Amino acid sequence: MPVIAGEFGENDCAHGYLDALLPWLDQHGVSYLAWTWNTWDCSNGPALISSYDGTPTAFGAGYRAHLAGT
Repeated sequence: MPVIAGEFGENDCAHGYLDALLPWLDQHGVSYLAWTWNTWDCSNGPALISSYDGTPTAFGAGYRAHLAGT
């Protein structure tokens, strides 16, 4: 069965949760989508970017680093 974890993130714009979650998902063959491509303040919900030019938040930078394998 295909499994996709979606709409996850942190309201503090950090990536500690991702640092634990993403390796587990990778290890178990689970796909994932981070939340969200909005520029709102992370206290309102997780945000990958701080500007629509693609500038990442700390959360977005952590997600990008994981995808890049660093």
